[in-house]
Amino acid sequence: MIVFHFGIALLLGTFLVGGAFGCRTTVIGATWEFEWGSDEEIPGIQTVDKCINLCKEDVLCHGYTWKSNDIVGYCYKFKNLNGIHSCDGCFSGTMPESLVGACAGNVDDILAQDTADNVGECSQFCHDTEGCNAFTWFNESTPFSKSCFLYADCDTQVPCSGCDTGRINCIPSLPQQCFEHFILSEDSRRNTFSNSDDLEICDRESARNPSPMWRGNAYYRFEEPAGTRMPEVSPGENHCGTDSPGWLNGKHPTELGLEVEMEACFDENSDACNLRSKITVTQCNGFYVYFLVERGCHLRYCGSD
Repeated sequence: MIVFHFGIALLLGTFLVGGAFGCRTTVIGATWEFEWGSDEEIPGIQTVDKCINLCKEDVLCHGYTWKSNDIVGYCYKFKNLNGIHSCDGCFSGTMPESLVGACAGNVDDILAQDTADNVGECSQFCHDTEGCNAFTWFNESTPFSKSCFLYADCDTQVPCSGCDTGRINCIPSLPQQCFEHFILSEDSRRNTFSNSDDLEICDRESARNPSPMWRGNAYYRFEEPAGTRMPEVSPGENHCGTDSPGWLNGKHPTELGLEVEMEACFDENSDACNLRSKITVTQCNGFYVYFLVERGCHLRYCGSD
C-alpha cells in the first residue's frame, strides 16, 4: 500500500505550499486546560528555555507553558492539548511526536511530496505547509531516497525500514478575541435561574443594578456557574437574573476561528424576540466568544450548558 502511494505521488510531481499558512507551534498569552493527575506543574523554573528542555526530555510531554509571577517561575507540562484559552503572561509551545513506521492511508491523504536531505528538513517542510500535521521521510537506504511526504494526519502507521515519521502539534490560528476577552460567570446569569427575588440585573454599566462582571461593549466568554455558551432558545421571561433574558437566535458557528454576525433576542412581554441586538460569535477551539453590546434595563445575556 505504501509503495502504491509513493508511486502515485511521484507521478503527480512535486507540490509544496509556501510557508505563509504554516504550522504555528508557539503562542504568547495562551495555554491549555490543566488536567490534574495527568499534567505536571513544576515550580522554581526561572526561564522558558528550561521549561522547554523539561518538555523535550519527557516523551509524554506534547506541550508546555511557562509563567512567572516575578518571584517564582512555573513550568507546566501537558500530555493532552485541549481547551486552549487566554492566560496572562504565559508562553506556550508544542512538541513533535515521534511515530513508529510510515504514515498509511489513501492517496488523497498525501498533501505534498518533495526531497529533503534529512528528517529535520522534512519536518520543516511540514511546519511551512498549510494543513500539514505529520510527515514521513526516507533515508538513502530506501528506494525513495530523501523523499519527504506530508500528511494532514497519521492515524495509522505501517512497518517501515529506513524511514522517520513524526506528528507536529499545531496550535490553531485563532483571532485575538479568543485570547483577550472578559468572563461572565455569575450563577444568576444561568438560563435555569428563576427570578424569585425580582433581581432585575442589567448588562449596562450605568444601570441602578448592573451586572457585576459587565464591562460594556466588549468580547465575552461564558464560564461556570453561568454556563459555557448562550442558549439557542429563550429561557422565558424572568430568568437569568432579570426581566428580559437574552438568547442567541440561531445556531453557533462550527468553523474554527470564524466570527459570525448574529442576532441576540430578549424575551419581553411574552414575545421571545421582542427586542433584538446585533452581536458576533467566534468559535474558539472548544469554546465561544461573543461580542456583546449594552442595552437598556432590564435586559441581560443568558448563559447555558
